[in-house]
Amino acid sequence: MRTVNIEYRQEEDSTWSATSPDISRYTAVAKTYPAIRRLVRQGVPFFLGLPAKEVGFRETALMPVPVVVGSWNGNATYASSTTTSADQIVKSLKRRVRELKAGDVHVEVA
Repeated sequence: MRTVNIEYRQEEDSTWSATSPDISRYTAVAKTYPAIRRLVRQGVPFFLGLPAKEVGFRETALMPVPVVVGSWNGNATYASSTTTSADQIVKSLKRRVRELKAGDVHVEVA
């Protein structure tokens, strides 16, 4: 069995795309997450020339994560990312907060 890494991304317009670091030039696009997964499960075996039962998937879904950092007085910095995890965003924003030398800060991942 061949295992293929698939990365799903929700785009700014809410559509989904799928790429694979294991298969050059493979891209699929669909309107919903279930639809993109169906396309991948049908398309990757075909693309590789293998029966579907001989292909396994290691899947990662990357979605835009809206993040708000604000000080107690209401000033806020907004960030969004389609390619980094929520943990990475929070770490980055905490660094930014230290740079701003903000007093009371609330970090929220929505």
